[in-house]
Amino acid sequence: MPKEFKRINQKKISVQVYEQIRAMIETGALEPDEKLKSERELSALLNVSRSSVREAILKLECAGLVEQRHGEGTYVLSAVEAGLNPVFEAFFKNSNSILDLMEIRSVLESWAAATAAERATEGQLEGLQKCLDNMKAAGYSGALGYEQNLNFHKLISLATHNILLVHVINTFSAWFQQLTSEIYTQMYTIPNMHDSLIEQHEAIVEAIQQRDKEKASTAMKQHLAYARQQLLHVNLDINTP
Repeated sequence: MPKEFKRINQKKISVQVYEQIRAMIETGALEPDEKLKSERELSALLNVSRSSVREAILKLECAGLVEQRHGEGTYVLSAVEAGLNPVFEAFFKNSNSILDLMEIRSVLESWAAATAAERATEGQLEGLQKCLDNMKAAGYSGALGYEQNLNFHKLISLATHNILLVHVINTFSAWFQQLTSEIYTQMYTIPNMHDSLIEQHEAIVEAIQQRDKEKASTAMKQHLAYARQQLLHVNLDINTP
């Protein structure tokens, strides 16, 4: 048998940068929709040239892991969004898609709430409370209230420490936002709607803070069932001639 050794080639710097950032995305160190540092900052942190960073970012973008937004920067994408998006774009043309999505959310997010009650760090509990306080302060401002609501559910997914769930919930939130931003904005202007939603979010946070898994799961199910029913009414009102 031939006893020839092959020369070991060092990996290109850009490949090493790519692999490091990809690993951070896969482990959750970089979260979905999180903005990466600038080329200049990454270059300084990693002690490499800006051209190596630029090449790595392009490779990450081709892999569907990040997205460069003109004038804003580079953002981490959900790990599941790129592969499923075309399928779900067609799916969401169906008028029942919002209700179907809410059913799936109920299953996943009730589990997430229960798991967050068990696994959330003290810092994450503080983050949930701060988000709830911001929701209260938003009053009847539809835009801000809607943004805080999305953030609230994302924070709960992060508190599960299940990286795949974080990416799935983030993707669902992005699709849900496309479908319901106008509807939810109108919901926040309905009398007593804001107060009802705040009470439901308070119940979820309280259960998670008490480390009560069953109570947290139930509170989340009740909240999403309520939201589903209200979305149905508002959606019908919007589409009624």
